[in-house]
Amino acid sequence: MGYRAAGGSRRVGSGGPVVCDLAEQVRLQSVTAAMAPDVLTLGRPGPHHARVHEGGRAATAELGEGTFAAGAERWLIQLWPA
Repeated sequence: MGYRAAGGSRRVGSGGPVVCDLAEQVRLQSVTAAMAPDVLTLGRPGPHHARVHEGGRAATAELGEGTFAAGAERWLIQLWPA
């Protein structure tokens, strides 16, 4: 899993959440640099813990390269103040 956050990030423990310095609004970006239309609005900017889970990887692995299928992959993103 890749992640990028403004201001940097650091992992907390093995397999645990990541601490990121986030802006008031967060927008997801794909590995192809396409920005997601949805914006996550945080209660306040600054350091946050982040935990990300995904599902549907097996279904996306069966798609041809360069194929985009809506709903094939699912994400759960949890953010809370550090």
